[in-house]
This record gives sequence, structure tokens and C-alpha cells, in this order.
Amino acid sequence: MSVYEHDVIVVGAGAGGASVASELARRNLKVALLERGGRYRRRGRFWSSLEVYDVHPVTKMPTTSREGIPVWRSFNTGGTTEVACGNAVRAGVTELAAEGLDISLELAEAEQELGVVRSERLISETSRQIIETAGKLGHRFELMPKLIDPDRCQMCGLCIWGCPHGAKWSAARTVKVACDHGARLDLGVEVEQVLISGGAACGVRGRAGGQPFEMKAGKVILAAGGLATPAILRRSGVERAGQKLFIDPFINTYGTIKGLDLAHEPSMAIACTQHHESDGFLLSPFAAHSRVLRFVESGIRGFIAPKSGYVGLMAKIKDDSEGAVLPDGSYSKTLTSADRAKLEAGRNLATEILRAMGASRRSLFSSKIGAAHPGGGAAIGDIVDERLETSISNLHVCDCSVLPRSPGLPPILSLIAIGRRLSKILAAT
Repeated sequence: MSVYEHDVIVVGAGAGGASVASELARRNLKVALLERGGRYRRRGRFWSSLEVYDVHPVTKMPTTSREGIPVWRSFNTGGTTEVACGNAVRAGVTELAAEGLDISLELAEAEQELGVVRSERLISETSRQIIETAGKLGHRFELMPKLIDPDRCQMCGLCIWGCPHGAKWSAARTVKVACDHGARLDLGVEVEQVLISGGAACGVRGRAGGQPFEMKAGKVILAAGGLATPAILRRSGVERAGQKLFIDPFINTYGTIKGLDLAHEPSMAIACTQHHESDGFLLSPFAAHSRVLRFVESGIRGFIAPKSGYVGLMAKIKDDSEGAVLPDGSYSKTLTSADRAKLEAGRNLATEILRAMGASRRSLFSSKIGAAHPGGGAAIGDIVDERLETSISNLHVCDCSVLPRSPGLPPILSLIAIGRRLSKILAAT
């Protein structure tokens, strides 16, 4: 019988945290799930999405690395899955297996239970034109596996502001499963440090509603995200945490093509991954549909670009792990010459495809460098072992921090599988 009120505290209600919390609650463990944000209710609106995105409270500009690179993430029940594109690819699987964590069974379980699909119904004429044109140039685009119900999708293109139609899965659904099985959910809780006694984790402390907060449990699982988790670890005595940060940088290239746009399909509905292993980048259609967001990512060129005929291709790369998260939560990230070469190669290919589709050279422009999916700050084989446990007993990590290097791919499905795997490991102890 546990001497604590809770068997497990899970910090963070995103993909990994919600997954492990729900699986442990299903196994009748007493689980407390702590989330820094609140509930996201007004989905599908740019301005309301700023309530959950990590942006400056006054300027509403995204927070950045010390070098000025914005990393897009959000705080709410469901984490960044609420404002992600609904992609469901297998990311980082080989690298995890090499360190003793095989998640292949859990990936298959998640794909079946959550209904991962590749559906022609989720692409518009624009993506069909991209597939055809790129194919003639020798570049293969395929349907992106999605956590989107084709029967409910309204093809509104609002994925990154939260799905207003309930078609896209988010971890908020898994949080509800956890609560239905008895898990406690506390919102507005910012965990600052793990409590340690006798070399073992025994709880957390931080602030809730602006007041000091402390909670005890037999085990602590940090799933606060690739930037927050390493900072908590460093403040808790795991001094080597936070090194080897990657951020999955991307750059969007846009052109105006008469009669085409990306306003009527989910973001990143298709993808070209044939250059992923050889050249370190993938391409996928993406366009910001808000003039304000277009200004944030691309400056005045994005702001004045017409919405009709506005077609974009994102180049996302596998970056070198040349960054660090500091104890105060700030982070530094240097793009290496290899990183910049990958981004340039992706941009050049995007330009080639858009030109072949009919975009004039004058209409072409590229965004500033952005990033998503930070990780690596608590890498398996370095900060955590194959049980995802740190050097502090009973302190585990279950988010993108554990990936040993950048996958250059959306990691949500793999994080769900990692949560499932960790629940099995803990249930067996």
C-alpha cells in the first residue's frame, strides 16, 4: 500500500504525459496529472490560439531561443497536440531501439486504437497538383498518416489553431480517459522542482494559482516538454540535463499560383520523405492563413501576399544537437553549417516545385526559420536509461526530451507509444 496520497505524479498533459497517465490509471494506480495550462475551448481561431501558445503576454510574439529562433509550443490540456497538424508518423524508433527501448508493439497499438489514416479525402486539388508536378521532377509525395477522422473533417485548414469540428485527435481525449479511470487533473500548476528523499523522487513543488504548491507521490514522471522538462531536471540536481538540444527547424517557401491555395485541406496533408535519410529534410504543404501569423513568420512579404493562390511548402530538417536548456527555462540553440545547408536544400527544392506549378519568380519568398518539437535534453542512454529513469530513483521522463537525436519528423505518435511503454515498465515493478 502506498504511503503517499498518489502512486504517481505526471507533469504535463501532452502526448506523452496523457498517454502514460491514462494507462497507469487504467491499471488502478492513483495518478495525479499536473498541467501548466488550462483547457482550450475556443478552437479554430487565431486570436484565441494565442491564449495557449507560448507567446509574450504583451506583444503576443512567440518566445525564442537566445539566438532569436521561435519554437512553437503550447500549454493546455492536450499540450501541443491541440494545435499540431494531426500527423502520425513513426519517429525516432530505430534510435530508441538501439538504446534498449523497443516501442514497435506500442506504436501498432496506438495506430489501431486512435485510428491513424491515410485518406485521399483529406487532400485538396492543390496537393494533388503538388503530387503530380513533383512526381514529374522525380520527387515523390505521399499521403501523410493522420490522426484525423475524414468523415468529420470540414477541410477548413485550421488545424494549427485547434480543430473546431472535433475531427482531429488531441491528447485532451486521453486526459479524459485518465480522469474517467480515477486520475486527478490539476490545471494551472507550474512545477519547478522534483522533491527528493534518500536519492529517490518523492514528489514535486512549484506554484499553483500563484501560490506555493507541493505534492507527494511514490514516483514522478516528467512529461512537461522538450524545453520545460530539462529545466526541471537541472533545478532538481540532474546537472547534465538540458544538453544536446534539438528543435526540428523548418522554413516555409511560398508562391502565388492562380486557382490554387491550401485553405481547404488539413495542414501537411502530404509529405515528401525521400530526402529525409539522405539529405536530412522533408517537404510538406503548409500555409499560414492569418495575415498576422504570416507577418510573424515572413515579415511584410507574408502580410501582403494574397490569400487566394497562396501555396507554401515547408522544409523541416533533422538538426544537429547543438543547443542547451538552462535552469531558468531559457534555451540557446545554434544552427550549424550542416543545418543551414539542409534548410537551403529544402528551400531550393520547394522553389523548384512551386516554379514548375506556375508560381512566378517574383511571387516567391521564404519565411524566417522557425522550429517545433524540441527534444534531446534528457536523452536515453545519457540522462535516462532504457526504463526512462534518471539517476534519481523513481524519477522518469516521458516526452521528446528522451529522443537521442532529432528525428526531423512529427513525434506525436512515438510519444504516445513511449507513454504506453513506460506504463508497462512501471506496472511490472
